[in-house]
Amino acid sequence: DATTGSFYNTSGMSTARKSSKNAPKKVPEKVTQVESNKKRKTEVAPKPAPKKTKKEDLFGTYKIDAPALVDQWDSASDSSLNCGLNKSKLWGNFDFGVVEGYIKFNSNAKLNEPVSFHWRGRETGEGESTFGDENEGEITFLNGGKLKGRMYWGCSGNFEFTGKRTGECDTYSLAECKGNYDGLNEDNYESERVSRWR
Repeated sequence: DATTGSFYNTSGMSTARKSSKNAPKKVPEKVTQVESNKKRKTEVAPKPAPKKTKKEDLFGTYKIDAPALVDQWDSASDSSLNCGLNKSKLWGNFDFGVVEGYIKFNSNAKLNEPVSFHWRGRETGEGESTFGDENEGEITFLNGGKLKGRMYWGCSGNFEFTGKRTGECDTYSLAECKGNYDGLNEDNYESERVSRWR
């Protein structure tokens, strides 16, 4: 029968006509997922933002070890340094046993980067002041509450030191650093010299 869309084979059974065109195959879902995974693997992860320096990583009171001073003066074995911000400027004061003074940093500090300074101070024996341009040095604040530095003092030359933070900075003494630093100058030195020999 030409109208039925089927035909009889020799055994008398009816068989459905086969389509001459195949239906399009679907792409398996798992292939799409694999391609997506490959794409994610090729994406470059963003770099982490640089770590910001926290003031608690830098400022405070430090126990100082200065071997070159200790070799010459026993009093240097009990040395300390205090540093922090005073009116947004970084200042410090120190007591190295044989000499004590005030540090004016040339810029604010960053972790693991050296910051230079100038200092003025006094011998603790006769109390003679020192304030010249040669009184310079630098400090590097390190991870773990540590620091390392060097400075020049006429009585010892250049010497190195290390430090370990032992507590918070003494803000009261920092507030006096600028005035005491400025007061150590040539005019006052001459006045003190004359007074000592009267």
